[in-house]
Amino acid sequence: MNEFENNPMEELFSQEAEQAVLGGLMVDTAAFAKVADLKAEMFYLPSHRMIFSAIADLAADGKSADVVSVSERLKAKSQAEEAGELAYLIDLAQNVPSAANIRRYAEIVENRHTERRLLAAGAKIEEIALSREGKTTADKCTEAAAVLREVNDTLLKRAKTEMTYHEALNDVLDYISEVHERGDFLGLSTGLKQLDDAIKGLQAGNLIVIAARPSMGKTILAENIARAVAKAGKVVHFQSYEMTQRELMLRAIAAEAGIDMGNLMKASLTQSEYHRQSDFFSAAMDWKFTIDTAPIDADRLCLLARDKKLSDGLDLLVIDHLHLIPKPGRNSEVQELADITGKLKRLAAELKIPVILVAQLNRAVAKQNDKRPTMADIRGSGGIEQDANIIIMPHREHYYDPENSNPDLAELIIAKNRNGEMGKLIVGYQGRFQRFTNEPDYFWQPPKHDEQPKRRSA
Repeated sequence: MNEFENNPMEELFSQEAEQAVLGGLMVDTAAFAKVADLKAEMFYLPSHRMIFSAIADLAADGKSADVVSVSERLKAKSQAEEAGELAYLIDLAQNVPSAANIRRYAEIVENRHTERRLLAAGAKIEEIALSREGKTTADKCTEAAAVLREVNDTLLKRAKTEMTYHEALNDVLDYISEVHERGDFLGLSTGLKQLDDAIKGLQAGNLIVIAARPSMGKTILAENIARAVAKAGKVVHFQSYEMTQRELMLRAIAAEAGIDMGNLMKASLTQSEYHRQSDFFSAAMDWKFTIDTAPIDADRLCLLARDKKLSDGLDLLVIDHLHLIPKPGRNSEVQELADITGKLKRLAAELKIPVILVAQLNRAVAKQNDKRPTMADIRGSGGIEQDANIIIMPHREHYYDPENSNPDLAELIIAKNRNGEMGKLIVGYQGRFQRFTNEPDYFWQPPKHDEQPKRRSA
C-alpha cells in the first residue's frame, strides 16, 4: 500500500525538495549555514528526519557531512536501515539539482511543514468548536486564536535575529550608504517635513505615541500620517476604536480634497469641490489601506497584524486609541496599559514596522496655567513613557484662548525621541479641512470688537 494513501498530508509534502536539501548538504556541508532555520521535525518522512539529524550532528562537530560520514553516523545511531542504507544516500547526493539553490529547497520544506501545522491546527480548532465543556463562544475563539498564533509566531520568528559584530558592522555600513544615497532618512515619511526632519521619519520597529487632550488634533495627525504613507504606495492598517469607517472617510475627503468638513457633512459642494472630491476618489481607490473598527483586545490586534504581514504585507499599523482598547480588568489601569504598550512595542520589533498609537491625556492638564502637556500628563503614563520610542504631543493654544491666538497655528511637542532631539515644532492646522500642514497661516490677526478673525485668502 502507498504510505500516502488516504492521507490528507500527501499534498502538503514535497519529496523532491526534501531530497534536494539532503543531497545538497552532503555535496556541500558549508551550505548548512544557508539553512540554519531548518529543523529535523520539518521533514515529513521519518527517514529524511534521521538523515538531516545526522548531517546536523556532523556540521555541529565541524566535520564533513559527505555520504560515507553520514552513513557511519546513522549506523552509530542504529538508524542506517530505517534511513535507506548507503545506496539511498548516494542516490540523494548524485541527483541533487544544484547545491547552490539549497536555500530555495529549504524554504519549500519549511513552507510545507507550516501548511501541515495549519492542517493540524484546523483539526484542533474543530475539536475546540465541538467541545461541550461549558466554555463560552468568546473563550473558544480566544483558544482557537492561540492555536493559530502559535503557527504564526513560529513562521515570523524564522528571521535571523542574532548577528556577529562583523555582520552588525556591515549592516550599519549598508544603512549609512543607503541614507547617503537617498539624502535624507530611511523611515516612512509622515507628510510633514519638520516632523520628518525631527524624528527621521517613521522607523521600522518603533512605537510612536501621539498623545493629547480632546480637540487637539491627535487623531487628525494620526490619520494624516497614515494617508501620507498610503499615498507613498505602502500598506497601512488603521484600527479605530472611536470612529466608524464612514467618519474616517469623510475626514479623509475633507483633508485630501480641501473641502470644508461642514459642507461635506451637508453634501453641499461647489462644482470645484465636487471635482476635487472625484479626483481624490480616483487617486485613493488603489491605496493599500484597510480600516477596522472591531473592538478587539491587544492580543487579537497583534494576531491580526501578524496575519496581515504574512498575507498582504504591512508597512504601518495605526491604533486610535490606547485607552479604548478592551482590557481584562484584572489589574490596575496603569499595569494593563503597560501590558498593552509592551505588546505593541514587541510587535513593532517583530514585524519590523512602525506602530503609531494614539493616547489620551489626563484632565488635569486643562487646569494648569501652562496648558502645554508633558509625558507625565498621559493617562497611565508609566509603561507608555518606557515603551515608546517617540512621543508627539499636538497642542493648540487657540483651543484655550480662541480670541487672542491663531487658529491656524499648532505645536507638535516632541516629548520623547529616543534617537534624536526633543523640542517644539510650529506647524499649520486647518480644522475645517481636518489636517495639519507644513506651514501655519501667519497672516491671521485677532478680531477687533465684533469683527470675524481674518485669514489669508486661499
